Amino acid sequence: MTVLVTVAALLVGMLGGGVAGALAGTVTGTPPGSSEPPPVPENFPEGDDRYLPGVTVTLVAKRWLEQANSWTCAPEPEPDLKRGKYETRCEAPGADGSVYVVINHDDDAKVTGIWVACRYRAGSRMCRTLFQSFADTLLQSQRELIKPAADWAKKNVDRDSSAVYGGIRMEISLSPHEMRAAPWV
Repeated sequence: MTVLVTVAALLVGMLGGGVAGALAGTVTGTPPGSSEPPPVPENFPEGDDRYLPGVTVTLVAKRWLEQANSWTCAPEPEPDLKRGKYETRCEAPGADGSVYVVINHDDDAKVTGIWVACRYRAGSRMCRTLFQSFADTLLQSQRELIKPAADWAKKNVDRDSSAVYGGIRMEISLSPHEMRAAPWV
């Protein structure tokens, strides 16, 4: 009988503590911590540092994709405004949405980022050629960096990797299989 009374007392204590804890969690008040936003890091991209150096929409969409490779490019009607005022999507002929490029930009000479998607299997010639050519195109205004960047893209096409060339961070991911370019200060 003493054991039953002890067990009952423990259960009542645990239930009472749980109810008290739940009620305490519903009481509102000022959360701990600072109400000030954290400081912006010194190398946070702002002003012209927000854009890919030497990269234009005309260079990527018109010259590389449309003129040299017969892709189709068109503005997206509802751009992701967190990434830029405008968004241009380009698709490879006959790829059925498996290969495409998305360019985020504020105007022709202010490109904030580019995503190149290649949904073919690992090891495909299409993805290797596309990523190499993308690295080459990004660095047209910095010709001495074209070969090292294109070699990096070729070597890393089928693995998660990143590198910085001439103020442009290039990142390859496998899932989803794509290569991204963003400004790097």
